Amino acid sequence: MANRNFTENNAYSFSKGLTILTGKFTVGATGAPTLVAASSKGISSIVRSAQGTYTVTLSDTYYELLHMGFTLIDPGAEDLTFQVNTEDVDGAKTISFYTNTAGTATDPADGDTIRLMIVLKNSGV
Repeated sequence: MANRNFTENNAYSFSKGLTILTGKFTVGATGAPTLVAASSKGISSIVRSAQGTYTVTLSDTYYELLHMGFTLIDPGAEDLTFQVNTEDVDGAKTISFYTNTAGTATDPADGDTIRLMIVLKNSGV
């Protein structure tokens, strides 16, 4: 599991080893993501594998994915939803997700910014 010196966040939880990672990426033409590294500690990369399909790679392995949340920052109106597809945080260190509009795979618009919050369990206890 992740072997880092995390900042104490004073979050109370029944889950031992609660770890929160936050990240940010911008979207370019054809949905191409660019990770903002300074705002994405603990996240190694994000890639687009198909229309509306993205994979985040974490820097370390974790025991379990507890939650992944998304915030779309878009200057225009956009009806976009996010759905986690698969996760392998204890092996490949990856989380794949879809972006959809009305159930159809859709890339975020060029110029969008997306913020991530990933809550992980870093203990088997």
